[in-house]
Amino acid sequence: MEQQSPKISGNLRGAAIGATLAMLPVAIFAVLAALEAIKDASEGFGKTIVVIQFIGCLIWAGSLTSAISGAKRLNIPTAGFGACITGALIGGILQLIFVFDEKLLYKFISLAEGETEALALITLVTVVANLPLAIGTLMLGKHISPLRGASVCYFILSVFPLVEVLLAKILIKKSYSYYYGFSASNTKTFLIITVLLLFILALICVINWWNAVSRASGIEEANEDTDNLAPQATYVEQPAAAPVQSSAPTQPQQNYSARPVSAITDEQKKILMGMSNQELTNVINNPSLYANPAFVEEAKKTLTKRQGWEIIKDYSDEQLLSIVHDNVQGFSAEVLDAASMELLARENATFINEVSSLTIPELQGILSNADSYYDGYIQLATRVLNERINNPGNAQA
Repeated sequence: MEQQSPKISGNLRGAAIGATLAMLPVAIFAVLAALEAIKDASEGFGKTIVVIQFIGCLIWAGSLTSAISGAKRLNIPTAGFGACITGALIGGILQLIFVFDEKLLYKFISLAEGETEALALITLVTVVANLPLAIGTLMLGKHISPLRGASVCYFILSVFPLVEVLLAKILIKKSYSYYYGFSASNTKTFLIITVLLLFILALICVINWWNAVSRASGIEEANEDTDNLAPQATYVEQPAAAPVQSSAPTQPQQNYSARPVSAITDEQKKILMGMSNQELTNVINNPSLYANPAFVEEAKKTLTKRQGWEIIKDYSDEQLLSIVHDNVQGFSAEVLDAASMELLARENATFINEVSSLTIPELQGILSNADSYYDGYIQLATRVLNERINNPGNAQA
């Protein structure tokens, strides 16, 4: 039976629904109340909103729990999911307890003997509820990039009481009158700005959770295309050893995939490179329209390279180097081409040194046997060789 690729986009869609229910109702209600669009709301109405948010937290946490098994197979760190699950549950439970258990809320508030202690206690609650979400989305953002934006918002929410105090000092003007005593102005403006900021932060978080669904779908599609590629034999290809120099970096051993020499012209390659993903798909799906099967095969490789880049574009330099050196994940040659090109685009020093430390005969050996090397190595070898020829004084012996 053919093994299906792991799916997490459906679970993240459930998490996005849960996050929407968990974060937006109170934020919307607060904005409407501050703008006086809602007046004299009953206590039962407020409790109903909190119950809805708690249900959202349960959906949120449950969906993320279901995503863990698929995330493991996609090499997405599960610790990030665990932190988000913890934050969602803590936040839901805390607001449920404080709204429905007034005695506990009173005891909690009574712990503070002054404004400073009260601020510290409230900040502690927001940190406990939001910091796990901030850390979790930061970890997941390395692979599911939209969650990076959510991470920033959760960090701000975790210290929001301090932000609120800062806004109060800026906006609220206190004055003293002999007849009326102390008074404050701009309090309504302060309230509106505060609840609007809370709403915007919550909205950005929710939008990024929904964007994460689309990003996860792209990862799954690229993973499916990689899984469908036929396994290829691999062999170790290494240029001739350079003379031993104490200051020169050691040339690492690279794994390269054996691939047939392309039977299409450079002009045809340029045509394929200029095609959109949909146009390449049309070529692949209609092979009978093309006399040269190699043209269709090259279209598949081009599309797979693009999909491979979508997988690895957010990887760290260390992860990319691990892919082109060891390929523990078993990526196809096209994905490794994309990884090597990304390292070249980033001008990674380790990657550059692997090729720049080679002699001219070794560089020529790469170019004469180009089908055994990844695209990034070929382009870098071409660049270094041209520099050596144009600047013979810098050429290695």
